[in-house]
Amino acid sequence: KQQLTFKRDPRDISVLYLLEPNTQFYHRVPYRNTSRPSISVWEYRASVRQLKKQGAEKLDENAIFAAYERMRSLELAAVEKTQRHLRPDVAAMLDWSTAKRQKVIASMRWIPYTRALRITQ
Repeated sequence: KQQLTFKRDPRDISVLYLLEPNTQFYHRVPYRNTSRPSISVWEYRASVRQLKKQGAEKLDENAIFAAYERMRSLELAAVEKTQRHLRPDVAAMLDWSTAKRQKVIASMRWIPYTRALRITQ
């Protein structure tokens, strides 16, 4: 009975690396279902923790990836909401005067426009 050595990258557990003892070469062993997204160890653990908190009886592959997709959609919705909150309403900006629009656009820059002009000249 021979023991085999497996390794994985914690940032992407979609692939395991199997060490072949004779050649000392690592072979890539992908997910059983390669259509699944790549996830990290931390995302996997968070999905399992969420399922256990919800009282899931069975922690199979489908349940884990469904939980991951739910977490991912919540994250994307939060990012979209934050970005929408930070940018002004374009329809409302059309009614503004040109001077007011220019002032708002200049304030959204990471570096003030006057300072940028000074640096580039």
